[in-house]
Amino acid sequence: MPLNLSKEEVARLSEEQLDAYARVHLDSERTRRELCDQACGRNRSLVLPIVASVLGVAAVVWFPGILRDPITLVVLALALLFGFHWRTNRRIDALVRLLKVDRVAENQSAEQDGTSNGG
Repeated sequence: MPLNLSKEEVARLSEEQLDAYARVHLDSERTRRELCDQACGRNRSLVLPIVASVLGVAAVVWFPGILRDPITLVVLALALLFGFHWRTNRRIDALVRLLKVDRVAENQSAEQDGTSNGG
């Protein structure tokens, strides 16, 4: 079922079809909003950075000599780079999926316009 129906087409739908159409449309919009949030960096999962920060501060407080060891600094730098790389890749993946969703919606709209105008 295409997502872009005219008012007349929606008016002709039965109750079950209308419920299904509303659910599909809502799911589509929810997915699009979640992808936009993820692509823009408004991800709601702040648990990992907060836990990592607390553990880092606790390690420095409990073991004051830990920062003098060069391997600790290397591990810390690698962990920060990995976190940045992982977050950036998630945002890029969300952008790609968002583009695919938009392209599919655009194709459906173009097909519907082609069938309603040409047929």
